Amino acid sequence: RECERVCVLVLGGNGCVGGAFVEEICKVAEQREKCKYKIVCVNRGSNDWKEDNVERHSNTFAHIQPIQLNRKKIKQSEGLRTVLAKSERRWVVVDFSGYKKRWVADAIEVLVEEEREIALYVYISTDSVYEVCEKGKARYTQEHSDVRPTSERRKRKLSRRDSYGMAKWRCERTLKRLAKKNRFPFVILRLADVIGPRDRTDRFLACQLSAAACGHLGVPLLVPLSAAQIPFRVVFSVDVAALVTKLVTSMHGESTPWLNE
Repeated sequence: RECERVCVLVLGGNGCVGGAFVEEICKVAEQREKCKYKIVCVNRGSNDWKEDNVERHSNTFAHIQPIQLNRKKIKQSEGLRTVLAKSERRWVVVDFSGYKKRWVADAIEVLVEEEREIALYVYISTDSVYEVCEKGKARYTQEHSDVRPTSERRKRKLSRRDSYGMAKWRCERTLKRLAKKNRFPFVILRLADVIGPRDRTDRFLACQLSAAACGHLGVPLLVPLSAAQIPFRVVFSVDVAALVTKLVTSMHGESTPWLNE
């Protein structure tokens, strides 16, 4: 028995994590004969994922519909609205590019206005949200350690310390509020620093080159004591992509006890 077509709206999808996800979901689409996938990638125009993988996944990429669009103007996109109106009612949203709370709200409002059902909203956030919250006395950061301080002065100080974490925290709150209002499930992934293919920060590459150069020259790799004592964690983009793909595909026929409702 054929299952309903899986419609996935990818916001972003051309960077380090998003590109890995698009590649992974394409592999799944190739392997599952009974389930057809419709993947709509909305971004500013870069198709790195396609340039890297078109030869390996040419059949699947023919079914991907890219929409070139500035995220700030998503509500004015007639192209996206047309695609939504002509497709199945249920959509899974994977949001890699939601940096402003207005952007998250606008994406959800477009789907609601076009009478599409959000089967799942996966939001890619950051562990930097904890940098603008009171961590308490716990040795390790816990998921519920995302509470902002009560003091306005303290709030302003933390907000200035990490503007990226603050922006993502606001996006999370907007998503939770609209998910409750419109009654759809969501998952928020607070990632550590991401490394992997398409990493354009060159951070990991610089470390690799330094280690290789020191090895070649036969000299020790010196690390400042202040840097050596900084707690640092990373995740691999391909691992994140596999997890997000599992979340997306499990919406069809499998139990989902992990959803935040």
